[in-house]
Amino acid sequence: MKTATLERNGISKEVVALVSRLVDLIPGSGRRCAMGDATLSLLDGKHRVAEDVFGWNRTTVEVGINEFKTGITCINDLSLRLKPATEVKNPKLLADIIAIMEPQSESESSLRTTLLYTHMTAKVVYDALLEKGWAVEALPTVRTISNILNRQGYRLRTVAKTKVQKKTPETDAIFENIRRVNAEADANMATLRISIDTKATVNVGDYSRGGRSRGKVATKALDHDMCHKKKLVPGGVLEPVTGRSFLFFGTHFKTSDFMADGLLLWWEERKHALSGLKTLVINLDNGPECSGHRTQFLHRMVEFAELSGLCIRLVYYPPYHSKYNSIERYWAGLEKSWNGYLLSTVDAVLNRAKNFYWKGLRTTVRLLDTIYEKGVRICGNEKTALELKLERSSTLSWWDITIQSE
Repeated sequence: MKTATLERNGISKEVVALVSRLVDLIPGSGRRCAMGDATLSLLDGKHRVAEDVFGWNRTTVEVGINEFKTGITCINDLSLRLKPATEVKNPKLLADIIAIMEPQSESESSLRTTLLYTHMTAKVVYDALLEKGWAVEALPTVRTISNILNRQGYRLRTVAKTKVQKKTPETDAIFENIRRVNAEADANMATLRISIDTKATVNVGDYSRGGRSRGKVATKALDHDMCHKKKLVPGGVLEPVTGRSFLFFGTHFKTSDFMADGLLLWWEERKHALSGLKTLVINLDNGPECSGHRTQFLHRMVEFAELSGLCIRLVYYPPYHSKYNSIERYWAGLEKSWNGYLLSTVDAVLNRAKNFYWKGLRTTVRLLDTIYEKGVRICGNEKTALELKLERSSTLSWWDITIQSE
């Protein structure tokens, strides 16, 4: 039948094949226009014959002929082709799902989103619908129920570490003191506030850290994290108001001396730019290396005050509330930045840290290749002499300490 059509219209098989291939190469609405052009040129505009000869849809060819003649392109409303969502077709199903979910859902704690959170999976909802009397053949699949839950604003999320383990009787007073001291420091041109902390040890090697990096091929890491031959201890100084940051990495233990030496490196870097500075307010957590009980750290801060000529004020966050320290948000950003890469060498760690920007400013990085001993402390008469140089708050003696330079 097709051979007779080809002979009747005087078109060879080779021409049919060529035209079909060329039309198939044209994307979008241009393909319809090409079909119309070919039909007008070879078949006198007969769209039904074009269906027999080329195998094209006659309606599409007819539209293409009109587009070719007028130069006007028809735009399809693809939204009309969409099937209505399951919950739209079956409002009772949606009502029952919401009735199941609402008692088990909660809003996002900071109210920054309208999403609702629940521990119930789509499979649990499916089983609950069966218990409510729904027949198996009347229910959509578990996957469809999952899509319905997503469209209705329900999400599964991991458990967030937001519940504080302990709250001491002084917690509220400590926070009030921090807010007051920090506000005064930020408003005083002769005072600078910084935030100091150390971070978890970095294992140097071809290890995965669970991060992501953009690329055509995934970064390949070792399948087992074993035999950590090299480690680095990160420490940091953050100026919260400006966002200027300073990182120091140690190759040994995380101690009071390590933190104090890192602070000294920061001061050597910044002292010329801070020549008019009189007071330095330092926000710290209650870590074992720098707490108000750690005599070696306090001894090193006294030495730093005498060396720099600054009045040093140590302001601590309450126990188990270190996440409120400004530098903790900086650490989160740094980890997100470098977790998608292989920190296979010390230079790789330092270079990744140098390339990290916080509030538009690049981080300054230094390496402290010094051996630090654990358990160093001040005792006896030296401790008594040290306490004489400390001005502890009358109400928060362990949380607010001032050291005057002599």
